[in-house]
Amino acid sequence: MPAADAATLLFDAYAPMVLRLGQRLGGSLAEAEEIVQETFLRAFRRFETFDGRSRPSTWLYTIAVRVWQRRHRGTRGREQRMPSLDAVMPFHEQAIADLRDDRPLGRALANEAIAGLEGAIAGLPETFRLPILFKEILELSVEETAAVLGVKAATVKTRLHRARLLLRKALLERVPTRGAPTPSYDRQTCIDLLRAKLDSMDRGGPFPLQEGIVCERCRGVFRELDLASELCRRLDGPGSRREIQRVLKRLAGSMRPALTGPAGVGR
Repeated sequence: MPAADAATLLFDAYAPMVLRLGQRLGGSLAEAEEIVQETFLRAFRRFETFDGRSRPSTWLYTIAVRVWQRRHRGTRGREQRMPSLDAVMPFHEQAIADLRDDRPLGRALANEAIAGLEGAIAGLPETFRLPILFKEILELSVEETAAVLGVKAATVKTRLHRARLLLRKALLERVPTRGAPTPSYDRQTCIDLLRAKLDSMDRGGPFPLQEGIVCERCRGVFRELDLASELCRRLDGPGSRREIQRVLKRLAGSMRPALTGPAGVGR
């Protein structure tokens, strides 16, 4: 397929996804639009370097992250230090979320919790915010996230686990709580169960909560982690859906000639 034809097909298929990424990275719809423009122009000028071993979305996300990092080089400031693992572990806390009836949160409470997660994600250091963005919000696999960020899958998992525990703490500040039950096991057993739960979240699969194996305290913590993950997927980013559609339409009108003409592919 000619590069110009592939360029148009890729833009039509992936521009909305890259725009959503740009919203989360840049924090504004205007910057997201600029990130989309630069990402696709760079991608199509180097179209011959795409060897097809990764998905096109992974390739484009990688370029978009580099575009964003280059745009903010020298202005991002020093990386905020991540709290120690002990500081984000749930075992010393006196309260857990009051989610015993497993009913979904009401709209007002869910919106409040989502706002808290927005702030918590924005406050994460970049090395931890990006894995959460790709895995929890854009729903890439751990392996795809590692490919985008250019790190090992084990590194992504370590950062995800720490960040998820921080988001859980942020969630607790926005939902009703109750006294935390006394753990049924020793600390190491609870740590092992928590690690198994986080590993299951990495895989995107269910984690069995068998009675008699997972105590009430751990069951509560696991529900909090699941709720934080669910609410992350409901984050819309800046801009209304109508605004986003207008941006996509404007991008389509301006980008196609640039990508298929002399100034675009093959330049």
